[in-house]
Amino acid sequence: MHLDAGLKERQKRIKRNLSFDRDERKSKKIFYRQHQRRHIAVDEEVTFLIEKELIFLDDELTSRDEIVRKMSENVRKLGMITDVNAYMEAVLKREEKIPTTVGLNVSIPHGKSEAVQHPFVTFMRTKNPIVWDKRSDEKVKLIFMIGVPIEQKDKLHIKILAQISKNLIDETFRNRLLEASSTEEVYRLLKQIEDHIYAEGKENGE
Repeated sequence: MHLDAGLKERQKRIKRNLSFDRDERKSKKIFYRQHQRRHIAVDEEVTFLIEKELIFLDDELTSRDEIVRKMSENVRKLGMITDVNAYMEAVLKREEKIPTTVGLNVSIPHGKSEAVQHPFVTFMRTKNPIVWDKRSDEKVKLIFMIGVPIEQKDKLHIKILAQISKNLIDETFRNRLLEASSTEEVYRLLKQIEDHIYAEGKENGE
């Protein structure tokens, strides 16, 4: 299938972000070890990364730092990070190196921090597109913020980024996120990403 120049460029930007993080990561092989018991029962609901309390729709915040702070504070309330400022510092430091915008009105902020106690993905859809990186004036409307404990960072971090990026290339998936009218609807969409990550881990025997 022929890809237009714009889509090819977006794919390059996604790969660039993934490559940057691969270059930084250490060669550990820890994957899901701390929370493996949560996935033993087939009928047990998997709530490993995505929580409804970490989904925000049509938020009226207008700056990157405000958004990162709000999302971080809510993650802390669930006990997934211990220090909002430490985690924010890691996320914003990463943004200064290479902005996490990937086109398609999407940004995927993330950063390495010992403040992260439990893997998470928090999602925000802003009411209006906001400028994420002032150097490029690029705007975003869909924001996925990722946190992974240092000891789990290597593979899990890359898998989350890859699965989110893979789904966002799908125009139908993006439109469903943009048009969703409830947190529950978004939650079901994002659980697909989580389930794919978990299934891939099982296939690889991790």
